[in-house]
Amino acid sequence: MIEWRYIKHNISHADIDSFEQLVGIRLPADVCTFILKHNNGRPRPNQFDTSETRGRLFDKLLSFNRNDAENVFTTRELLSDQLPPHLVALAMDPFGNYICLDRQSLKVVFWLHETGAQEETGKQWEQWVHTIY
Repeated sequence: MIEWRYIKHNISHADIDSFEQLVGIRLPADVCTFILKHNNGRPRPNQFDTSETRGRLFDKLLSFNRNDAENVFTTRELLSDQLPPHLVALAMDPFGNYICLDRQSLKVVFWLHETGAQEETGKQWEQWVHTIY
């Protein structure tokens, strides 16, 4: 079972709606529920696998509060010229890589910031979270 640490209960549906409007995506209901429950949280254990690599690390869910240091709004701005337009960054690893949602498939994709490589998980968010070990 995953334990979530350092969760910030400082967001509402309005914060998620604001991000959705900014990015032009409607997040699935299960993802919104997850964000409200685990905003800015850090999972333990925190490893997951992709199609390319075993043992990737999930450091933290980005915050949906604009005032928090590492949030989805600032991250979107910072990555605007790097992150492919079909990906939406929702979380990060400890090394500056991002755990993203693919706009079309709504599946989780791991994006490596130094190379731009994308590693598929083949799973949508709720299913993917349950594979963390």
